[in-house]
Amino acid sequence: MNRDIKIRKELDELKKHALSNVELSDMIPETNIVIYPELEKIMHIDEILDDNGNAILLYINEGKSGHWVSLLKKGNEIEVYDPYAYNPLEWGDKLNSEGEDIKYNGDLLLSKIRGSGYNVKLNKKRAQPVDTEINSCGRHAYMRVILGKLTNEEYNNVMNNQRVSADDIVTAFTNELFNI
Repeated sequence: MNRDIKIRKELDELKKHALSNVELSDMIPETNIVIYPELEKIMHIDEILDDNGNAILLYINEGKSGHWVSLLKKGNEIEVYDPYAYNPLEWGDKLNSEGEDIKYNGDLLLSKIRGSGYNVKLNKKRAQPVDTEINSCGRHAYMRVILGKLTNEEYNNVMNNQRVSADDIVTAFTNELFNI
């Protein structure tokens, strides 16, 4: 039992670390890492997708906080994987945890996707708890791209039908591979 408690404490401590764009880029160099304001500069969503049709997007608040989500192109759809399972239209309200001014909302992302001729498919199953002590969204974004052949539904079935939480899985996996 002592070992289980030690592992739990280590995982909880690791979840506090928010991955940076540099760390994500080092973990998955073939995938484009995009900061939300960069969407204003593109005409077509394909401009930010890598050769496999993926991107990891950082939605930012005015301060130093943000939230990572994954974009995965599947035929004529773009799957948006938010580990909180928020609709991008809710990002401005729900991701404003410290009373910061929000400059961006999910309208821009959705309009770029739809304006490029794609349908949007959103994740509907929460994988990351909403807790200021848990900053695992970058780990979830990484894992979602790594398992990109799966649909959001298939990915959620894999991640949520285990004896441990999806948050614990992505944290343990990324720590084991990258020591972060």
